[in-house]
Amino acid sequence: MKPTWNDIELLIVGAGTMGASLAQTYAQSGFAVGLLDVSDEFLRRGFETIERELDGAKGKIFSPSETRAIRERILGTTDYPEACKGKNLKLVIEAATERLDIKREIFKCLDSLTASHVVLASNSSSLDTNILAAVTNRPDKVVWMHYFYLPHKNRAAEYAGTDTASDESTASARKYLKLGGKIPTYVRGSRKG
Repeated sequence: MKPTWNDIELLIVGAGTMGASLAQTYAQSGFAVGLLDVSDEFLRRGFETIERELDGAKGKIFSPSETRAIRERILGTTDYPEACKGKNLKLVIEAATERLDIKREIFKCLDSLTASHVVLASNSSSLDTNILAAVTNRPDKVVWMHYFYLPHKNRAAEYAGTDTASDESTASARKYLKLGGKIPTYVRGSRKG
């Protein structure tokens, strides 16, 4: 059965190569996943990427019924309020383009729309996540979760808290990396570039 937005536990922001792969990663692990981007075109491309990858794995890694179930676990939208208001949402992973101005706006928006308990993570490979934490009203709930290319094929991942992240938020990052089939490596601080 296709999930609703109230079933979504993880939300991925950015449907590019990394975001689409992250959505597929968690859907393969049994999660109901949301995929959010700013245009229908970007979302369409993200879902096309997922389709190509799943079609290539059908009959080799996943049975046809498993492939169908993975597809059905992913919901896509361009509507930030719809994606952020789900009752079960626990973690948002930002995988947008590596531009600090864009990431800042995304974090401000996520902070204003998601429940206060939701952990916000950045997958940035080079930007200081502390800058993103500083634009929120929940700097204790912002972490760095860096997945290696391509996440649905690569088990390597790093994580760290920001300077203001709580131990609970950092533990949540580790937990979700493990639940996504990753081997989490703790880094003593979010990557500064």
